[in-house]
Amino acid sequence: MAKNMLLLSFTLASLFIGVAATKPRDSPVVPAEDLDFSSGAIHSNLGGSGPDDGEESLVVANVTATEEGRAVNLRITAPPSYSAGHAEKNGVKGRNFGVINMKPNSSTNFRFTFVDAETGEPVTINRFYFTVYDLDMGQSGEIESVTFQNFAKYWVSPYTELNMTGGGPREATTFTATKVGSGMDNPTTRRLLTEQQKARAVTVLYEHRSKFVVSWTINGWGSPRNMLFSGWARIVDPT
Repeated sequence: MAKNMLLLSFTLASLFIGVAATKPRDSPVVPAEDLDFSSGAIHSNLGGSGPDDGEESLVVANVTATEEGRAVNLRITAPPSYSAGHAEKNGVKGRNFGVINMKPNSSTNFRFTFVDAETGEPVTINRFYFTVYDLDMGQSGEIESVTFQNFAKYWVSPYTELNMTGGGPREATTFTATKVGSGMDNPTTRRLLTEQQKARAVTVLYEHRSKFVVSWTINGWGSPRNMLFSGWARIVDPT
């Protein structure tokens, strides 16, 4: 008899509630370790913010494939509280990074789900990396932080500018910016990062997941900001 999907919920400072799933019923397993964003976004209406109509999600195409060669998409959803400052920026930038734009002084739990490109059914990824870049402070003093949970391992630069709080792997853990940045120091490729760009990024390793939740917070008022993300990145050499 097929097993029901197990849901684990955690709460962080009343702002963060995340759900991580084990292998769902009859879900194919993909052994990939990297995520490929080069196919771009095929749908952008995250949280109903547009610019597309229809399903309230952001969908990145062909991020990996099953052992049978079936394409797997990454579908991102947000709760009604999510508010984009510039929804037209949501999508994929330069075939390298996923992008989510959000208004300042807000916090959102984004759910990332791997789905079969044809059927929309969940697909379990055996092992994969997920990186968030450009965690910095705005010129008006706004501070970015990102929270992960139920990950197996994480990497930051030896010279990281991020302040880590929480229990580390398997527990809700937050990485908070401590330095002011600008658009001029943003990464343009995940394969070649400056030391400063490495210092403002964090990579986590997930295992046996069809979905995961990332909480992004911008404390303070100022301009809308972008969260840049991808799969593996050259922060340190994962082992």
